[in-house]
Amino acid sequence: MPLLPITAAIRTGLITSVALVVCSANIAHAGLSGPPPSYCQPTSDGKHMLVMLSTVPVGDDSGNACTLPDGQKVKLRDEFPTGGLYQVGSTRPVWTADWYGERRHVVLSADGRYAVRINRFGDCAYASGGTLSWGLKFYERGVEIKSHDVADLIDYPSLMEFTSSDWHFLWYHDFPEVLAGRYFDLSTSTRDTYRFDVTTGEIVEEQRFWRNVARASIVAVVAMAILGGAWSAVRIHKRSATPTAALPADSLHDPTNDARKRSYGLRSLFVVMTTVAIFCWIPHVATFALTIVLAVLATRWSRRRMRTMTGSSWQKSAARMLLIIPGLGWFLCYTLSLGPTLFLVNYFRLPHDVRQVLLQVPYAPLLWLSRTFPVESIPPLDWYLEAWS
Repeated sequence: MPLLPITAAIRTGLITSVALVVCSANIAHAGLSGPPPSYCQPTSDGKHMLVMLSTVPVGDDSGNACTLPDGQKVKLRDEFPTGGLYQVGSTRPVWTADWYGERRHVVLSADGRYAVRINRFGDCAYASGGTLSWGLKFYERGVEIKSHDVADLIDYPSLMEFTSSDWHFLWYHDFPEVLAGRYFDLSTSTRDTYRFDVTTGEIVEEQRFWRNVARASIVAVVAMAILGGAWSAVRIHKRSATPTAALPADSLHDPTNDARKRSYGLRSLFVVMTTVAIFCWIPHVATFALTIVLAVLATRWSRRRMRTMTGSSWQKSAARMLLIIPGLGWFLCYTLSLGPTLFLVNYFRLPHDVRQVLLQVPYAPLLWLSRTFPVESIPPLDWYLEAWS
């Protein structure tokens, strides 16, 4: 499905709405399921069957008329006294169930002794700002032995994909149809994988993808900060230890060289702007490119002014204030880079969780600003983001 119109999303919040737009990308066809029906599900050994009886009125129960594994056609709610496991051909339960599990969301062992119930609405009211609910329940002979909340299995709920089919977030990705052996394997929509012991419901193996990525990223950032600080300290030490008189004559300040470099830099920027005007005729592309050029020009102008404003303390303070101008220019470039980012994540059809990470992590400051200072609508920005999308 195509991305929802960004213009409409912007009106609910400048950048937060963009994240919600990406949540809604590639959603299934809209629709709501009917009342939960009664059904009969055979075990893999062919000797038993799980019977689930709906609590809705009989007239709304689309599964009450059912064909049993032995070919017998019955009315489930008339034939069986309660939900639970039955031997094929018998109406006496092996074990009973005081709970209801959706069809294809109850996984049975071969003999029916163990069952795993998956809650596909484990996101609960997360879409409207609520909390997560339970996701998995393990049973032995119909009695619950272990439960796992979605919050325990999903480290970053904001990476879950939204679907308009029953209007909820998808927290799981895949699980087996039957319990083959002692273990139950589950993969989440955020690339986490788990293996559970069905006899206890405990997790015996787990691989949390984005948790590991986050830890590795933190280690990498800390390492880069340490190396960068050490490199800067060494450079400052060498510069302070080298007297001016020891420098070669050609390395001393030469205004002619500065003018020549400045002239060359301005010509290069002029060529870039001309190229953008000629070849990048698409308005939003030209807008982003021109913003970068203006930010570079503001940076160069600020640096030149700072070199000349030396002397008294107020002049030095004023020179520092000039840093605000290029800072605002680069912040504007950073904000407008959201447009190309939206275009790239959709052009390359990146998975939903990767899209979310690319939008939520680099643009975390914008997300915070949009939540702190909600903006109803900025028409130029609406047009800009809509053009990129």
